[in-house]
Parts: sequence; structure tokens; C-alpha cells
Amino acid sequence: MNKYILVKNHEDYIMKFANTDFHCNMVGNNDIVFGGGMFTLDYDKKEMLLWGKSSDYGAPRFNEIKDKIHTDDDMFGWKIILGNIYPSLEDTRIDITDKFIFDEF
Repeated sequence: MNKYILVKNHEDYIMKFANTDFHCNMVGNNDIVFGGGMFTLDYDKKEMLLWGKSSDYGAPRFNEIKDKIHTDDDMFGWKIILGNIYPSLEDTRIDITDKFIFDEF
């Protein structure tokens, strides 16, 4: 399943994402985890939808992250949306793209 976590590694905040069974598989030795969840990619809209919560680390805690979050530069040009996977609940989706820096990490 497509999953992501938010971590702080040394001085940088990073969003890691992978197709994995467990969120804990993405955590490095020096990582401090700020929650996570699942993601869905919409290639037509160029949107990455973040939804749900990690069974290992709980819901993403964006409110505790004061700096920009680094993520893979392959996502440059995509919107990152926090919300849910149900189209009937479109109004609960929030564009959080401005919280990210797209670069190699």
C-alpha cells in the first residue's frame, strides 16, 4: 500500500513515501517521526492526496512542523492535498503544497 511518514532527520523535515506494508519500514536511525498516513496519486490532476493515519505513528502532525518539508523532486509540479479519498467530501480537502520544498534529500 502507498504510505508516507513525516520525519525530522538532523535539522531537516522530510516526507518519505513508499509502497510498503508498514510505516516503520521507512524510518531511519536518526528520524523523529511526526505521524503519517496513506497516499493516492491522481496522474490526470497531478495531485498527491494524503489521507488516513499511520497505524504505527498516528495521524500526520503538520502543526508541529515549523519549517518547510523536503520531498522528492519528482513531485515538482504536483499539488499535495491533505484530505480524504471520497470525492463526495471534496470540501474537506486542503492544498498544502506551499509547505513543501521539492528537492533531493
